[in-house]
Amino acid sequence: MGQRPTPVHRHSRRRSGKAGIRPWEVRSKGYDLVLNGNELGSGSIRIHRQDIQARLFKALGLTEEQQRRRFGFFLDALTYGTHLTAA
Repeated sequence: MGQRPTPVHRHSRRRSGKAGIRPWEVRSKGYDLVLNGNELGSGSIRIHRQDIQARLFKALGLTEEQQRRRFGFFLDALTYGTHLTAA
C-alpha cells in the first residue's frame, strides 16, 4: 500500500531532517489504527526536547521573543524533562 505524507503539528516530533532547512519536507511520527476502513484511533509521538521544539518554532517564523511570550511556559516545562508520549 502507498503511504501518504503525514502532516506536521507544531508539537509533533520530526522523523528526520533539520527544522528550518526545508520545512515542507518535515514529517511527523504519526499513526492511524484502522480496522475494515474505520479509524479506531490515531496519534503522534510528541517532541519531548526543548531545543528541538525551539528550532521548530524558529522554522515556523517565530522569533525567540515571540516563542518566549507565547510558549515560554511550554519551553520551560520541556527543560525539566518529559517522557516520550504518544498522544
